[in-house]
Amino acid sequence: MVDYPHPSHLLCSFASSPDLWLRHLALEHPMCPVDAVSRLAMVKDSQLRCKALSHRNCAPEVLREEARSMNTTLRLAVASNPLCPGDLLEMLTQDPETEIRAAVAANTAAVPELLRRLSGDNQTAVLSAVAGNPGTPGEALARLACSKADAVLESLGTNRACPAALLNKLADFQQIGACIAVAGNPSTPVTVLSRLLERGCGIVHKMEEAFGRTYLHYFSPPVVLLLQRLAANQASPPEILEELLSVAGFRVREPVAANPGCPFAILNELSVATDSKTRRGVAANPVSPQELRRKLATDPEPGVRLELARNEHCDPSVVALLARDPEGSVRLAAVENEECPQAAVALLLTDNWHTVRLKALVHRACTVAMVLDAASQVCSSAFGREVTPILADLAHHPDFPPFLRTMIVHHKGGSSIGYQGLRRPDALCR
Repeated sequence: MVDYPHPSHLLCSFASSPDLWLRHLALEHPMCPVDAVSRLAMVKDSQLRCKALSHRNCAPEVLREEARSMNTTLRLAVASNPLCPGDLLEMLTQDPETEIRAAVAANTAAVPELLRRLSGDNQTAVLSAVAGNPGTPGEALARLACSKADAVLESLGTNRACPAALLNKLADFQQIGACIAVAGNPSTPVTVLSRLLERGCGIVHKMEEAFGRTYLHYFSPPVVLLLQRLAANQASPPEILEELLSVAGFRVREPVAANPGCPFAILNELSVATDSKTRRGVAANPVSPQELRRKLATDPEPGVRLELARNEHCDPSVVALLARDPEGSVRLAAVENEECPQAAVALLLTDNWHTVRLKALVHRACTVAMVLDAASQVCSSAFGREVTPILADLAHHPDFPPFLRTMIVHHKGGSSIGYQGLRRPDALCR
């Protein structure tokens, strides 16, 4: 018995399945093999082709062929591929379709010289993409800062590579959209963030004087988004976060709770907030203490547990608890988490959710022995009519016992599964 490289062999099985959904699932995985991706880039289904062409493992020769396609959607997928060859990106900068040139401008694989040329394009969508690309040269960004298009200024404000001097300039613009973008940029200097906070607080005070102190409870003017971006910005120091909580209250609690820079004392306080959105923020925080996470793992609100299961910094013991959650969406998030421990992955191989089982099968912690144990458990337990669907999922593994495959019926043209009964229920246990 060979322990095949995992999960490539399973993704190949998914990619070869007659089930369209399984083929899409294969392409959603970053480790889908080159051969499988390239094969799916040539099928008839347009959505599948586009997903394959934009996958980082799509073969360069396939990209070259489709870059000359008459189909705009396919060329767009090629232009969006993060590993698209430089000569193809160069060719696509001359494409007559604005959205394709914009996709090239947004591609992080685009070289500075190419982005410099695209900064002279006459379409706002292209200029906006250039302004947001971290690879754009500084002189091109400086020219774009003189644009009168709000979309270009907002993209420039979100660019982490934007020089501090330009961010400082954008923060003084009258357009609130540019200020909102700068407020959320982790590269924005603290002095600029403090100035934006002062500006936002001034607007709030004027609104409260004109419309009453409860105005922000019922309306969401643009200044609320400005304060929320400041609250979510990991560059915001604790004093800014504390000021935001006192000025905007419930409007900023969730982003403050999710901010890695939030002081532990405030996190403790927010973890018991009556508002479930605030507790979701604490659950999503990458630096929240493990004792808070263990407490939130039993939160009555499924959304809180879901955010916790998605947290890549969550302790494996907490993820293991969430793998037994009654909510299927929480279990799915748990098995998608790289920190999901082997014991939890083994448990989820026989989950009653089809997607959870498949995600467990391709998890990096899954082994051949775990798959065989899962098949053994299914065959020796009272799973009823669920036996065949579970075995059908486990059968994607190349070491799945051949005699059990005879109990799985795939109807032509789809993945409809029939039930034939178990003639040897204890065969794996002998």
